[in-house]
Parts: sequence; structure tokens; C-alpha cells
Amino acid sequence: METIADPFVVVIGAGAMGGTMAAALVRGGARVAILDTDAAHVSAINDEGLRVHGLSKHEDAMSLNVPANCVAPGAAVADLAVVMTPAFETSAAAQTAAAVLKPGGSAVSLQNGLGNAEALIDVLGHERVFMGSTRASADRPALGCPRVTKMDPTKVGELNGQTSERATWLAACLDRGGMPSSVTENIQGVLWSKFIHNCCINALSAITGLRMGEVTRIPDLGALRYAISDEALAVARANRIRLEHPDPLPKMEIHVWRKFTKPSMLQHVDQGRMIEIDAINGWLVREATRLGLSVPVNQVVTALARGRAQAQIIASGPTPDYAALTATAEAEIDRGDRPWERLSKEERA
Repeated sequence: METIADPFVVVIGAGAMGGTMAAALVRGGARVAILDTDAAHVSAINDEGLRVHGLSKHEDAMSLNVPANCVAPGAAVADLAVVMTPAFETSAAAQTAAAVLKPGGSAVSLQNGLGNAEALIDVLGHERVFMGSTRASADRPALGCPRVTKMDPTKVGELNGQTSERATWLAACLDRGGMPSSVTENIQGVLWSKFIHNCCINALSAITGLRMGEVTRIPDLGALRYAISDEALAVARANRIRLEHPDPLPKMEIHVWRKFTKPSMLQHVDQGRMIEIDAINGWLVREATRLGLSVPVNQVVTALARGRAQAQIIASGPTPDYAALTATAEAEIDRGDRPWERLSKEERA
């Protein structure tokens, strides 16, 4: 992002955390517009304002006038695109960012998981992308109404470790708006630190249906969390990542013991939505395979999380015609088909 006195920001993906971040940017003095694919959510924001709860300790709720739309404008209008979609939508969000950004504009991701930077760079190029990570959390109890459930620090920085005007501006704007934020020269370490944290927490909550504080009070799940962490740390070491804390477990144990919030992955399971497992534990499995490392615990957790999410998606829709499905399966067997082998090959690929 070039040095601009009054930058125009487009937030791509304004759910719980994206909506909270959009509100913080508005409160911090930025001109902001929202792009989101949920038409009902967009309509609620335009009709009643972006109604954010918990952004300020001194205000229970506030309504902000933020224009929202489901489709990108026909012209390149933005100086900065803040990407807050689920990780599996990052490639599509990158195309949207390319459409809305001015030639000198930049994009920043503050999403969960790893692989988001690469997806943005593939479309926009290295020079137009920087990254961020937030430890704040939120939910969305109603359309147009993000609600802060935890306000922990946010950090932004350049992938090359240098300090930039765009990262400094974004951190200052969010900080003024109620989200404590700062610039880091080790954004890769920050991203990986949160990534390991998410690997250890999100999928276990999604699989069990338990909140963080509930998961940590079951000893068997604690042992599983340690095993997930050991595998993740081995992959981080192989990539020579300098984590914020070389041993993240002590701070993680304090965090999960005192928090009874729902991680975003559990929220998405409860809503019958797709989950970001392939950017978290699933990404770790793929990276370990590339490095020749074994991460069997994360392989199992990834598979179980996918299954749990799919079960809820099925339960949230019309009841399947199991008789018809059975008939189709029997016909496949009668023809000599072996579709499970094809699925197994696709999964390995």
C-alpha cells in the first residue's frame, strides 16, 4: 500500500472476526466497506448497521454505518483489502482482492491456519501481500452482529521481517479502534505459534462438541493435545521457525483452562458449515509428508474432524434417502466397481 493519507479499506469476509475487525477499523478512523457472500448478513448490516458487541470495555454495543455488498464494485477502489474469509475461500478472496484493489494497493490476511499467504501471493504477487494474526475471538449471535468473546493481542508484519508503513498504519488503526495491535518483525513465528495453538485446540473441540475449558478438564484429551503439539513442533523445527515461545504448552494450558468459549471450528460445526481443518491440522499433515515426517495423531484428528463436520452438515439438511443410496451402492458393487479405491487415491493425492 502506498503512503496514503486517507486509505480506503475493503474487508473481504465479515463474519464474527471479520465483522469485529471492520468495526475496529471504522472506530480507528478508516473508511471501510464490507464484502461478504452471505446475502442475509449483508442485508442486515445495510438495514440496521454493523452492530458489534464487546469491542469497547465502556460500551456494551454500538451500531456502525458500514456499506456492505455481496459482489465487488466494478472499479478498483481500495487501498487495502483485509481478507477474513475461511481459509478454504482464500483463493477466491484473492481474486476479489485483485478486482477491488487499486494498482498500488495491498492485501493482508488475518485468517486462521497456514497457506493463506501463498494463496494471496499466487494472485497478487509478493510485494502486495503482508500478514497478520489475531488472538482475539468472536462469535455472531445474530445477522449483522459480531460479538467479541476474547480480546487478546493482534500482530501484523511483513513476510521479509522488515517494518513497513502499511503494517504500521494497520496496527495503529486497529489499536485506536479497540483491538490492541502492534507490528512484529517475526510474523512467520507469530503465524506458526497461533497455528500450533489452533492445531491443539480447535479440532478437539469440533470433534467432541466441548468448549475449550471443558476439553482441558478431560485428562485423555489433554494427553492427545500434547501429542498433537509434539508433532506440530517437530514440523516447525524442520522449517526453522522461530516461535514466539519455544515451548508453547505452558501458556496454552493457562489459556484453555480459563476460557470456556467455542473455537471457530466448533462454531462452524454447530452451524452445519464447512470447517478450516485443511488449513490447520490437515495442512500440518501435508507439510509433514513433504518433509518426510510422521504425524499420525494429526492424521487421525484431521480425519475425525472432517467426519464430524460432515455429520453435522447432513443433520442440518433434509434427511437423506438412505434406501436410494443403498440401492446405488449395491448397483456399483454388482457392476464390479470399486469406488472406495478411487476415493483413497484422491485422499492420498
